[in-house]
Amino acid sequence: MRSGDIERALQSFSRLLAMAKRIPDSQGVCNAHMALALAYKKLNNEMNTEKHLRLSRERAVEFGLTRELAQAYYYTGEHFLSKRRPDIATPHLEKSFDLYNELGLHDEADKARTIAGVSKGQENIDKYIDLICRCGKVDSEAILVLCQWKNRRDVFFTEKKSYTGEIIFTKRDIEFFRNIVSRQNPSLNIRRLKMYCL
Repeated sequence: MRSGDIERALQSFSRLLAMAKRIPDSQGVCNAHMALALAYKKLNNEMNTEKHLRLSRERAVEFGLTRELAQAYYYTGEHFLSKRRPDIATPHLEKSFDLYNELGLHDEADKARTIAGVSKGQENIDKYIDLICRCGKVDSEAILVLCQWKNRRDVFFTEKKSYTGEIIFTKRDIEFFRNIVSRQNPSLNIRRLKMYCL
């Protein structure tokens, strides 16, 4: 879409908003604010994008329009996620998920849940990268296992409680810990730890 087309769309959406306010059409007001927000987003105008997303949420609350409120939360979360602000995006996406679920709109709820998961992952990715960097070149196999967990969700640690309440580790877990510990602190005897293999 060309810039001139977006400018004309903004003018049309502004007229739509004015008409919806005059009639009054509460759903039209919410939809016009949302359309304006999305048009401003195309122009990379963050201030007006966020302003109209906020106004869309406020009007939806004021008019009691739950579906429009869920949609406003979703697009607000999506906007902040695209701006690399998952700390703001995640709560909006989770709220959208809750509202869509209350309405029984399961496809929309699933979409919000998926994007909220991506956002939550983005919140934690720096911690994951830091963990990988701290591993250094000590154990390339351990780093590979961590990366496989990230990419394929391969299990690298299994914690189960036995009926006595003790933590049970698999043989793979113990080998993994033994390799890490022996490289970090060779004097520590891992056999002294009370562990049970499956």
